[in-house]
Amino acid sequence: AQEIALHLKSHFPRPHLVVVLKGSYYFFSLLSLSMMSSGAGFDVSFVAAGSYRGTERDELKVGAVEVGDLSGRDVVIVEDIVDSGVTLKGVVERVREGRPKSVQAVTMLEKRNVVRSADAGCPVIAGFSVDDEFVVGAGMDVNERMRDLQDLYVLNEEGARKFAAG
Repeated sequence: AQEIALHLKSHFPRPHLVVVLKGSYYFFSLLSLSMMSSGAGFDVSFVAAGSYRGTERDELKVGAVEVGDLSGRDVVIVEDIVDSGVTLKGVVERVREGRPKSVQAVTMLEKRNVVRSADAGCPVIAGFSVDDEFVVGAGMDVNERMRDLQDLYVLNEEGARKFAAG
C-alpha cells in the first residue's frame, strides 16, 4: 500500500478515491493511512459492486456512486482483487458518467495467467499478483464470511463446500 500511495501522491495532486465495497475496505484502510502518512490529500466515496455469489460468478451489480463529485477530477478506483475484470469495468463505466478528468484503478491483488473477459477501460496498478485461486481474508469473502481474517488464504474445496450455502 505504501508504494501505491507514493505513486498516487506523485501523479495526482488530490485524487478522488472511489472504494469498491465491501471487499476493498481493508486495502483502502491501509492505502489511506499510507497516503495520510506521506502527506497526500484525497477525497473519497464508496460504491457497492460485486459479481460473485459464493465462489461462483453471478450477475454484476453496481450501486450508485456520487458522480456529481467527480467532474474534472482525477479518480482512482480502489479494488480488492481484479480477476475477470467484469466488476472493475462496470465501476469504471459508472464513474465515467461523472465526467472525470482521468480514471485509474489500484488493486491489492491481481490474478495472473487469467484471460480477462472484460477490459477494465483504465490503467490498473496491482500490489501483488496471485495465481487463479479463490482468495479470502483481508476484506475478501465467500458469502460474507472470512473478511475478518488478517492474512490472505486460498479457499480449498472443503472450505468452498462449507461456506457455499452462506
